[in-house]
Amino acid sequence: MRSFLFLSLCFFLFASCGKEYSYEGGPPLPPADTIKTAQGYLGGAPNACTPVTIYGTYEKGFAFDSAQHIKVQATITHAGSYTVYTNTVNGIYFKDSGTIAANGTYMLNLKAYGTPIQSGNFVFTVRLNNSACTFTLQVSEAKVSGGDYFPDTPGSWWKYLSIDNTTPMGWNCTNFKRTYNGHVYSVFTRTIDNPLAGSRIDTAFFRKENGNYIEYGNSKGLIGLFTFAFSVLYQNREIVFLKDYLPVGGAWNSDTLHIQSTDPVVDYLIFQRFEIVAKDVSLNTINGLSFYPVITVKVSMYRNNLDGQGFQQGGDLYYFSYAKNIGYIQRRTSNTFQTSYNEYITDYHIQ
Repeated sequence: MRSFLFLSLCFFLFASCGKEYSYEGGPPLPPADTIKTAQGYLGGAPNACTPVTIYGTYEKGFAFDSAQHIKVQATITHAGSYTVYTNTVNGIYFKDSGTIAANGTYMLNLKAYGTPIQSGNFVFTVRLNNSACTFTLQVSEAKVSGGDYFPDTPGSWWKYLSIDNTTPMGWNCTNFKRTYNGHVYSVFTRTIDNPLAGSRIDTAFFRKENGNYIEYGNSKGLIGLFTFAFSVLYQNREIVFLKDYLPVGGAWNSDTLHIQSTDPVVDYLIFQRFEIVAKDVSLNTINGLSFYPVITVKVSMYRNNLDGQGFQQGGDLYYFSYAKNIGYIQRRTSNTFQTSYNEYITDYHIQ
């Protein structure tokens, strides 16, 4: 009997200890997935990256925008956050990071950073986890020009003053380029210091092709002045503002826009006409600076109210003057009452 009681007591104590242990440690759990970082490998590793696609142009001395990037293939064997990157070569590198939710094969987009120091062919190594592969990038000499009527050499700058409200304005050609619709544009910034409205900085995009000077439209650069009278926004399109090979009397039109709005209600067509009115002449700006040779372009507005009357010229006339090897030097506006000098150059530096 005593043995039975003793054994029963031991069993009770053992069971009590077991329950207490279970309470403190919790019930058994399945193995936890503690890996937060994506795991995988690059296509072509450990040799040349396959496939790899290089986007954008790479020129010595020019920084990058979103057009410059590469795409590499990666097979993800464990989903999670990732960082894929290259080493730094010739002053530039590529990098991408993010989160992948499911296993599979992906094309990862690595953005370019930095500014190429030299031209030539350069080998980069891409890394993801312990996987690595290589690709070759070609960097070319910069395609810039200074000996024309709108220099786009990086570091060049121009300062202007407005006669109407004494507002100073400055243009600066940056060392950035942008690619839109397959065309590469030099990036300019324009700073306006209005004593009433304060300072602001706009960005404009220009390119040149066979004597045609072209702006990619966003209404912030020269074409913003062309279209001010009708508040027309030139989004995602080009306009040729100068043709330096045409003689006096040579003219061209912008494409026609159909302007429609419900508040207020408007419905009309509009285009701009450009005409060379002076060429190979000397010009003295209002502050006494002298330039030669100079081309002056007259810009007029034509509007069709869709009332059967066709296109009618309207609004002010704009006269833009450009000096060879200098660029844009002044703008005048003429209407039936007066002719005013809206902007004139006060200082400049061509790099």
